[in-house]
Amino acid sequence: MYIKWDIDEATPAQVGRKSYYLSEVKRLGIKVPKGFTLTTQAFLDFISFNKIENRIKGLLEVKNGSKEIEKLFAGAVIPNGIVKEITNACKEIKMPFAVRSSSVIEDLGKSSFAGLYETFLNVWTAENLFSSIKGCWQSAFSFRCLAHLKKLGFKIREVSDVAMAVIIQEMVMPSFSGVMFTVHPTTGDGSKIFLEYSAGLSDDILSGRSNPISLSIDKVTDRIEGEDMLGEGILRELVDIGKRIEKHFGCYQDIEWAIDQDIVILQSRPETIWNRKRKNTDPSFLYR
Repeated sequence: MYIKWDIDEATPAQVGRKSYYLSEVKRLGIKVPKGFTLTTQAFLDFISFNKIENRIKGLLEVKNGSKEIEKLFAGAVIPNGIVKEITNACKEIKMPFAVRSSSVIEDLGKSSFAGLYETFLNVWTAENLFSSIKGCWQSAFSFRCLAHLKKLGFKIREVSDVAMAVIIQEMVMPSFSGVMFTVHPTTGDGSKIFLEYSAGLSDDILSGRSNPISLSIDKVTDRIEGEDMLGEGILRELVDIGKRIEKHFGCYQDIEWAIDQDIVILQSRPETIWNRKRKNTDPSFLYR
């Protein structure tokens, strides 16, 4: 009832957009981490079970309301039925886990939600797993998220408007990881793929705490501009993956990837700046 595996048919409303896009990537035959998604229905039933929906709605426009909502989530309990389904599903994958938010409103191509929702890495125990799930749910109402939605003019009328699914995956331990844009993020050149990467996990890149290696690759000629530590074979494979994902979704992509023996795609979402500009000048360039 609450679990969707990546081979299951699901909609963005059920599993959030991060999970939905990742399932689409897997259907292309591209490797993604093994795991499952706890659906948005679990989020809604958790809130209903603890009778906190009206209190949440009453705090949305209150100063420091996000802190009070955080307290509500901390004191709430996950229903036994949800706990049992998660526990059984976790027997099919290996620890440690990565626990990742997947909202119904993120990654629409209109605005970046990168870094707004919670992700928990190297989760080893049941206690940490369930606290991480609650942390992902609660991040739908974090100060950062509510401020971003207000800036966008997005009005939350019901908690279902910001329903949150949660991805639970086997943790990837990469030799290298990074981000890949299928358009040059500075110039808007759609003939280039742009990479930023570093050794190990890419958390520091995404948070801006490290200076990554940067390079661009021509989609047609494979000509490399910049420093390369990955090797020509890996770069060619990354370029091929980026082009396939871009073609499938019909717009420029912002892709998180890692190398754990093979290339693994952790996330793919529409790039937010040059897609909008191209859509305004080329009506045939549509979002899915």
